[in-house]
Amino acid sequence: MIDTEAPATTGPAADIAGLDVQASDRRATVIALDTLRLVRRDQWDLPTPCTGWNLRDLLGHMVAENRGFIAAAAGATDPDVWRDDALGEDPWVDFAGSAVGVTAALSGPDVRERQLLIREFGTFPGAVAIAMHFVDNLVHAWDIARTIGLPGHIEPELALTALAFAERWELGRPGTAFGGAVEPPVDATPGERLVALLGRTPHRRSA
Repeated sequence: MIDTEAPATTGPAADIAGLDVQASDRRATVIALDTLRLVRRDQWDLPTPCTGWNLRDLLGHMVAENRGFIAAAAGATDPDVWRDDALGEDPWVDFAGSAVGVTAALSGPDVRERQLLIREFGTFPGAVAIAMHFVDNLVHAWDIARTIGLPGHIEPELALTALAFAERWELGRPGTAFGGAVEPPVDATPGERLVALLGRTPHRRSA
């Protein structure tokens, strides 16, 4: 069972030590699960905001990331653990299973303080690694929503927490699911600022 406890944040400039990144990550995982429940079987081939990926490709990436973080939390150092993106007949079932597993792996009392090897990016304190998973899940939930025609609203508190991490990172590396930043609207919400920072064009409703 995934705990949906609300995240704690003190704003976009907050220090990571003052944030309950584990609670934020759990919330983002639940949002991704809830959004995926709305995907119809005939929508898995739709193109997503992630260039070159359809919805099945995106979900394969998310499942592989979950499995990789599970392995990293257990001390794995083999890069192949991040390449298991095999999906069965029902992709939602695969993601749900990996989501429960990664939530358990990243919710442990000592995982924040341990060092985790994350893909080719290097070794990070557990709290930073959890933040990486949180931002990835939250923004990809937005990608899924936009792919199936939903607005993709991101809760302002969660978006501010994600911005506190993402604004510090080197983004737009080739081969990643996040592109270079685009200019957000002048009156952008925190969620719109977040997706724009990660290479997405924010969705604006007509007045």
